[in-house]
Amino acid sequence: VNQYYTMVGDYPDSMSQLISPPDGLRPFFKNMPKDAWNKPFIYKRTSGADPFKVFSVGPDGQKGTKDDVYAKKK
Repeated sequence: VNQYYTMVGDYPDSMSQLISPPDGLRPFFKNMPKDAWNKPFIYKRTSGADPFKVFSVGPDGQKGTKDDVYAKKK
């Protein structure tokens, strides 16, 4: 996501833009990456100090429960 920002100047609106980026850019992924439970990661564009979130719904497969796993930003 950060590499997309560096190359495009804005964050993607969805994870699919990492597979089908704007003209002139190679895809960042061939397929949508999956978490350890073989489920797609969830990407959410936000505002403020954290412009996006990437997370997994965890082993229970339910969004918003205590086992959700969020990516740390560098």
